[in-house]
Amino acid sequence: MLLWAIRGNNACRNQNAAEIIDNSGEPLLVQKADERFGIKIGLMHIANASYDFSESDVAAEAVNMVLPSGAKGVDVLVFGHLHEPIIVWNKNSQGKRRLLVCPGPGGKIGLSHKCSPSPTVALLDIERRNISRAEIIRIVWP
Repeated sequence: MLLWAIRGNNACRNQNAAEIIDNSGEPLLVQKADERFGIKIGLMHIANASYDFSESDVAAEAVNMVLPSGAKGVDVLVFGHLHEPIIVWNKNSQGKRRLLVCPGPGGKIGLSHKCSPSPTVALLDIERRNISRAEIIRIVWP
C-alpha cells in the first residue's frame, strides 16, 4: 500500500499551520505527477476551482500535467478542493480510458462544505498496469 499526498489550500493559507513533511523530509507540494505501478498518476489541489464539478475542466488538467520524465498527460488524476467524492472514467483524445478522482473530504474541516457526512478517501487497486478497482471509502470516527 502506498500513501502519496499533496498539500491543500488550508495548509497554504494558514501561516500558523505546521509544515507538512513527506517521507523524504521535504514539504508537501501542491501538485505532482509520476509513473507508479506502470500508470501515469497526477495529484493536484484545484484551489481556484468553483465547487461545481466540471469533468471537462478536470480532464484538461489531466492532459496538461507534466511528469518528471517530460511526458505530458496522466492516466489518473486525483484532485481536491470540491470536498465531494467523485469517480469518473472518461477517454483521452486517443480513446484511452482515463480516471478522474476526487477523494472527498479527508478530515473534519472539509465537512462544513456540501459533501459526505463523514471524511472519505479514495482506494485504487492497480494490477498489472491496470486499475482493477476504484472506490470511495468512508472513514468512521469513533
